[in-house]
Amino acid sequence: MSSLSILVLMLLTHEHRYRMVLLLFGMCLRSFSWRLLYKGTD
Repeated sequence: MSSLSILVLMLLTHEHRYRMVLLLFGMCLRSFSWRLLYKGTD
């Protein structure tokens, strides 16, 4: 799966859309981390 994600990232960067993708990915990671933090505290 890692190889597939790398290929997708390469394609996205080739299309110069990596900035938006990175932003969306970052937001997803933030929400996921927040959920983990809330679960840990709860």
